[in-house]
Amino acid sequence: MAKAKADTVKNDKATAGKTEEKALLARELARAIWVQEFKNTNPGADAETRKADWNENKLIYIKLSRAALRMLERKGISLQKTA
Repeated sequence: MAKAKADTVKNDKATAGKTEEKALLARELARAIWVQEFKNTNPGADAETRKADWNENKLIYIKLSRAALRMLERKGISLQKTA
């Protein structure tokens, strides 16, 4: 019984690590896509404007990035962040 509980805790920690990694990857992907679009539409924008616009739109882009990553995983393509 104790071994099964220890295995469950170990699996939960591994899953949590993967979930955090996926969330970070989705956020970085979202930011990379958003920055390109923002720079193309606002070439003269300053850092303050860029930061405010990212804070306003980041949830939309992160949600889209998570969906894109899930679709890629279903097709057998797995992306991982490297150091």
